[in-house]
Amino acid sequence: MPSLVGSEMCIRDSLQLESVVEDHSRTSAATHAKFYIGRTAFINGNNDKALVLLSESASKLKYSTLKTEAYIMLGQLDTDVNKAMRFFDNAAKNALSENEVTYISILKAKRLVADNDKVKAFEILNSIDTENSQYIELFEEVYGTALTLN
Repeated sequence: MPSLVGSEMCIRDSLQLESVVEDHSRTSAATHAKFYIGRTAFINGNNDKALVLLSESASKLKYSTLKTEAYIMLGQLDTDVNKAMRFFDNAAKNALSENEVTYISILKAKRLVADNDKVKAFEILNSIDTENSQYIELFEEVYGTALTLN
């Protein structure tokens, strides 16, 4: 059998996942398939599709790592900043390490900066211990951007 190139594999896998959603609705397999289709949509910039699929699957996922990832993406996608903050809080609740919580906190502050909420962003950023953070560059980028807000 000839091998498939990356884009062909992606198309094939996407079609297979969509058939899982259709053929096995309301199952764990369908929930996970929705997550993976939603993640692919997020990566490809199809934000409306990603928001729908991730919203439908996030709370039903069995694995904390997948829940965390789904809630992070939802926090970045939702246009309602209050809902976005709740998604980031859910991501932090499912995080498996303090490093993940730090990363989520920085993303939460980044979202607040994008919404021009300098005060809340600094509250979060100033509570982060950057001593041993592997996310220092992201932290500095968000902090610097927050400083430019009026």
